[in-house]
Amino acid sequence: MKTFERTRKVYVLDRAAVDTLSETIQGFLESIRLENRNRIRIRFAMEDLLLRVCEHYDEKAVCTLEMGRRLGRAFISIRYGGELYNPTTSDNGEDQFSRRLLVDMGFAPVWSRKGSQNHISLWIHEEKRLAALNLPLGIAAGIVLGFLGLLLPESARTYLDSNVLTMFFYAFLGVLATFASLSLFLFLSSAVSSLGDIVTYGRYGKRVMNRFIGLSFAAAVVAIVLYRPFFHLVHSSGSSPAETLAELLALIASILPENPASPFIMNDSMQLIFMGVTMGIGLVVLGESASQLKAVLGQGNSLVTFLMESISRYSPIFIATTIISHIWSSNLSEFFHMMWKPVVLYLVLVAGMLLTMLLFTAKKHHVSRKWLLRNLKPAMLISLQTASAGASYGETENVVTHRFGVPKKLTDFALPIGQTMYMPATICAFIATAYYLSEIYAVKVDLTWFVIATVVCTMMAIALPPIPGSGIGCYAIMLSRLDIPYEALGAAIVLDIFFTFIGRAVDCGMLQMELIHCADALGILNRKLLEKQK
Repeated sequence: MKTFERTRKVYVLDRAAVDTLSETIQGFLESIRLENRNRIRIRFAMEDLLLRVCEHYDEKAVCTLEMGRRLGRAFISIRYGGELYNPTTSDNGEDQFSRRLLVDMGFAPVWSRKGSQNHISLWIHEEKRLAALNLPLGIAAGIVLGFLGLLLPESARTYLDSNVLTMFFYAFLGVLATFASLSLFLFLSSAVSSLGDIVTYGRYGKRVMNRFIGLSFAAAVVAIVLYRPFFHLVHSSGSSPAETLAELLALIASILPENPASPFIMNDSMQLIFMGVTMGIGLVVLGESASQLKAVLGQGNSLVTFLMESISRYSPIFIATTIISHIWSSNLSEFFHMMWKPVVLYLVLVAGMLLTMLLFTAKKHHVSRKWLLRNLKPAMLISLQTASAGASYGETENVVTHRFGVPKKLTDFALPIGQTMYMPATICAFIATAYYLSEIYAVKVDLTWFVIATVVCTMMAIALPPIPGSGIGCYAIMLSRLDIPYEALGAAIVLDIFFTFIGRAVDCGMLQMELIHCADALGILNRKLLEKQK
């Protein structure tokens, strides 16, 4: 397929021009090889906006269409003069938080006013199927370069290890941990504050989000309990019940910051989580009087998400340098020691979760298990191939709306939120990694450690975006909170390569079925459509 060159054209926006623009946008989306369902969604969204502009200005608006790439990212830009008019204003009850998630995924356009021009822009998040191979290539490059480096004099290896590899390791880790913790604060504050912004069905939004969060914590507890017998952990010297209670109380007290600045200065993820939730609740109480601050937090969250995605592109270099350092230190066997164990346990647990959910859903709604699995598979395969939940958005939306009987008004806000906040398989991956690294590095654990692991792993999965490489920031936080040496981050990323592909696919399947249960619990499931399709 030929590459679509950057283009800029001017049209008088009548009905014929709208059709022409729609076809041009379609050609551009095909050229960047976007997944078909997502391509259709974006084309229809842009066509709808163009029709609104056409009707508002009585087919007299002069419109400039620009498409191409800027800073390596695909975009579509539409500008038109005249009075201030925002065609992206929702008239179907869409809440602002869901819309912001769709904007971050590249599925929703943004309107702005620049001088005398109205400006509609859409930055497209391209899911490149081969991009997920960068991390495995980083591992391979690290092994090859590490063994080739053994041919160098020992003094040269020592110098490079101390002054190049180690410097890059801690620089990358510091930047990653900083933005990962900040992402927790911004995402949670934005998510909670948006609970009061749902126009038509506010009573649905809060219940669905609480359900997602509750089920996520339940998955974490199940993983903590079921994984425990298979790992040999070093327990702290026997603490009395009074001492254990004192540690838990101290943990709760440590979550409360001494002042508003200390969580950011100390980069304390637990305190930032507390601050984010507290800030969100305060903004809900203030309502419209705090609308500008809500917008700033939302924009900040989008910015940090973009930065996290940019930083994660350098993770192959990070893992390559980590493996090189381990080879030169003659402890490569420790790096990969018993790595099969968390992988096998993870596969067994998530397969059991998916199968249990499949059997329960089929029995409760009286549908065939084979029919249900057949409809779950397309979106799951997309997530498996791209290691991303966002790539399967269009296919998931189509299936749950047109085959599972979930009303579109619920899908429009519950699906983007669910792809971020409902990630049970990802949570199980974090906990499996925490257990494995704690065993390898002989980390001392107690009841407080298990509580922290449950909370941190759940909140990390909830508060980071569904993009490739997002788990890397999670592991940086996890290591610092669970007293695991930073040297373990390389092994965590190696595990994450495998976990991400499988986890995104399982999360996708679980979410599709959970949306059926959400609609049923709210009394809005279209049972006739569900029964007709089966």
